[in-house]
Amino acid sequence: MSVMLNAFRMNKIKSAGKRRKAKSAAKQRSAQHSSGAEASGGYVAANNVKMWNWSLDDEFIQVIFRKDTMECWVNDTKAETMCNFSDTGAEMDFCIGSHKARIKSMQGMGKRDGIIHVLTIDGYVIPEDTT
Repeated sequence: MSVMLNAFRMNKIKSAGKRRKAKSAAKQRSAQHSSGAEASGGYVAANNVKMWNWSLDDEFIQVIFRKDTMECWVNDTKAETMCNFSDTGAEMDFCIGSHKARIKSMQGMGKRDGIIHVLTIDGYVIPEDTT
């Protein structure tokens, strides 16, 4: 009887170890995708990204803002940004050609709004891409 209990216990320990290893490997793969991927070419979780698409001076412009790393990409090129932090939120200033752009992060008005990110070009608000 004790031999059967020991065999059962050892089998449970081995299977738990295998599950733990598989879970750890999945976490590592997920971390590699989210931290090593560029916003333009690699996998990025949708809840970590804000995207704006519009036409500026007859040219298609795409701005991608990664919330987790505070990186800003303009047409697949990482933009040089200057960040200003205050009590009300954060502002990231950068240029798109000869135009001044700003992404402003601020707390939403409602309880469930979270942090709101607004892109402005030369003072005009650009609507967020919802696709």
